[in-house]
Amino acid sequence: MNLKEREATLISEELAINTTLQSLDLSENSIGDAGATQIFSALSLNSTLRTLNLSSNTLTDTICPAIVDVIRNNTTLRSLNLKGNSFARKTKVDIIDSLRENFALLELHLPNPVPRDIIELLERNNARDAESKQPKAHIAFDAPASPAF
Repeated sequence: MNLKEREATLISEELAINTTLQSLDLSENSIGDAGATQIFSALSLNSTLRTLNLSSNTLTDTICPAIVDVIRNNTTLRSLNLKGNSFARKTKVDIIDSLRENFALLELHLPNPVPRDIIELLERNNARDAESKQPKAHIAFDAPASPAF
């Protein structure tokens, strides 16, 4: 399947009104920044999606404000996969800053290298999650973490 921006628009419209979907895998498509922005925008209205996979979707630094907004404000999403996209160091730093305000996200996959700060913040969230006796979460990364920025 090769979904593009048009299909992402349709998916985002449904996602905004969805009350049951918990996992959405749109990996290895070509939705690009514009399509992903619409998906992230729909998450502001969605309270059920727990897992979102947007890996390998030709995303760039342009999408950063939408990612940061979701990480800061969404309390339902537990796993976000953004591997296989192209992000500069500044985008990763902005994501780290937004993750400091999020206590719900348990798993975050980014293009390598993964800054150590992200691992520490996700470990914090997992510890809080374990204390609240919710289902056990895990952290998964493709490669060793790089030093903090």
